[in-house]
Amino acid sequence: MYTSKLVAIFILITWLLFKLSRIGKRAANLPPGPPTVPLLGNIHLLPTRFSFVKFTEWAKEYGGIMSLKVASGTIIVLSDMQSVKDILDDRSSETAFRPSLHAADVVTEKKYIPLANPDNHVWRMGRRAIQPLVSHQAVQEYLPVAELETTQLLHDIIHNPDGLCHHISRYTFSFIASVVFGKAAPTSDSPELAHFNNYMRHQSSTVSPEAAPVDLIPILKYVPERWAPWKQLWTETRRLQRSLYYSFLEQSERRIESGAKSGAFIERIMDRQEELKLTREMVA
Repeated sequence: MYTSKLVAIFILITWLLFKLSRIGKRAANLPPGPPTVPLLGNIHLLPTRFSFVKFTEWAKEYGGIMSLKVASGTIIVLSDMQSVKDILDDRSSETAFRPSLHAADVVTEKKYIPLANPDNHVWRMGRRAIQPLVSHQAVQEYLPVAELETTQLLHDIIHNPDGLCHHISRYTFSFIASVVFGKAAPTSDSPELAHFNNYMRHQSSTVSPEAAPVDLIPILKYVPERWAPWKQLWTETRRLQRSLYYSFLEQSERRIESGAKSGAFIERIMDRQEELKLTREMVA
């Protein structure tokens, strides 16, 4: 009996060691990539900032399609335009789905259209809502806004060339905010622009490699927030997101109530809110 137990334990340990040795290992049918190590795969090689620089360097060695092992997961990196077209365009029905990002799901309560999958009602409703924004006729309507913002951009560059990055940031935000919400940012220190930049810094940190790898180590999802800095970051990011976009929505609602519509895209969405079955949060 004792011998049988020892044999069983030995077999179990051997099986566990074998399974562990396979974690992080690149399968033979995957594209080439950097050498892996057990358990981690290529995690130890992934840069926390400017990852595209390292990917470009690896592409020169391993080709336009390469694979990276992240523990038991796999990342496929496309580094040339022909590969992008062949896989993402010509085979879009197979590659249209997006990976799950738990942190983004928490911050947005799974209502973030760019990360939604084609079979998701959020994506379908979002597509119906956004299509009119990018139609040929709609784009023509935005030209006066683009000309106004471009004029402002050129004026700012001429009078303060050292602030080029700030001017471009203001121009980009102000054009989008004007078209979507009817709210421009006339200067680089506009409160809405400062709020947006603060939110984007938090959002980038939330989904960056520097954040906790909850998608790779699911148990991290269950750590209490007081002991989980990443969850505190999620909470603050969500607060910033809601305060920013709800402020835009409330301004639009007040304009509509006063009969002073600006023609902003959000006003058209609000007119179709019931038809598109959008909640107030999805509108914002």
